[in-house]
Amino acid sequence: MKCPACGAENPEGKEFCGDCGARLPHEDATAIPHEQYAAAAVPPPPSMPQPASPAQPPAPPTYTTTQPPAQPAYTQIPPPAPPKKKTGLVVGIVAGVILLCVMGCCITLFFIPTDDETTTTDGDGKTTVVEAEGERGKIEISEEQGFADSMDALGDVAEQYYRGEDWWYVEISLEDDYEEYYITPDETTYDKGVILEKRGDEWFVVDVYTVDMSQVAVEEGSGADTSAATSDLAPEDAAAIAVDGMLVAIMEGRLEDAYTFTTAPLYDYDLSVLTDSYTSWEFLGAEIQDDGSAVVLFTMYWSDGTTENVGALVLQEGDAWLVSDIGSADE
Repeated sequence: MKCPACGAENPEGKEFCGDCGARLPHEDATAIPHEQYAAAAVPPPPSMPQPASPAQPPAPPTYTTTQPPAQPAYTQIPPPAPPKKKTGLVVGIVAGVILLCVMGCCITLFFIPTDDETTTTDGDGKTTVVEAEGERGKIEISEEQGFADSMDALGDVAEQYYRGEDWWYVEISLEDDYEEYYITPDETTYDKGVILEKRGDEWFVVDVYTVDMSQVAVEEGSGADTSAATSDLAPEDAAAIAVDGMLVAIMEGRLEDAYTFTTAPLYDYDLSVLTDSYTSWEFLGAEIQDDGSAVVLFTMYWSDGTTENVGALVLQEGDAWLVSDIGSADE
């Protein structure tokens, strides 16, 4: 066997050359002959594609197996911390409830009716005036209760208050849909004032109030006997109160009440001419004359903006003081 490297001859079967040590070639029985290898190495020319037969099914698709995605790495999460005890919140809620209870008790005690008059409104919208139990009865009125006549409404209040005992009333103001009265158990002590309003064809009691006795004589102007209200006053003051009652009644258009404060000759005078003629007045003083009469001086403020000093002659008839005449004091 000739060495392909140096050309030296070597015996058959030797693996390496004895001269140069190169590997000697060995013939492989399974090797392809050189001619066949050369022929196989050259690829055949490509063949023309043939149309697929209609009856031949298409080739199945080729699937490629892919590796499954790698599993994500997990981070261990620590367990949640146990909830904190809400001791502070619970204590705050309990304290708030206790505070509300205390405030509610205080408010309730504040609104509990005492011996004085109290006005309340219930859930039905009724306005009730309650006079606490005492020497007199308890008055309860409702704006939803109407009466056919104003005297029926006034009598309902008086019957509740005086518990069936005798009573009297004094007219304070009478208008088409408004009336005001004082009620009294003995014609001298005015206990309550009662205000009535007419709505449609019915009269309703809308207010009951305690009468201030110090103002009764001045506010009277109602046809009441003034002797009881003035008997304990000085003559000068009693005469001035009579004049004041007359002027109030005239200014308010209550001419019938105004005449109850007068006597002849003023009683026969047309007092309507004075209605709306003045806005106010101011007392200057009173003096008792030798014959027992009184002269009351006051300043009149007329509606046209002028002023005038006026004198009124007041006579005493029994225990009452009545205005007899009135005129300018500047003459």
